[in-house]
Amino acid sequence: MATGLHPQQHQLLLQVAGAPDTATVTIAYAAERLGLKHNSAVELVDRSEREGLLTRMEDASDRRRAILRITRKGNQVLDRLAGEHGRELMVAAPRLVRTLEHIRLHAGSGAR
Repeated sequence: MATGLHPQQHQLLLQVAGAPDTATVTIAYAAERLGLKHNSAVELVDRSEREGLLTRMEDASDRRRAILRITRKGNQVLDRLAGEHGRELMVAAPRLVRTLEHIRLHAGSGAR
């Protein structure tokens, strides 16, 4: 990625930033949402924390777990990626629409 972010880090940041207010975003939560084993999620969080994208705070109600928070830098990276992806979609959209229209028009003609 142009930001130097690994795809799994991007997905992690999206899960942390986009979690409902009612969710407690822990490593276990992130692992479940990303379909990762707990130790893989720990490594991903460690890397993201070292790069200043996330912070861990001790959970006051359960000191065995940490609550994940996205940092300002993490939010800036997500904003930059959202802008890049939006621009890519705007460029690709006309071609995609033409391709889908072609498929729709020819869907029944050759499938006999």
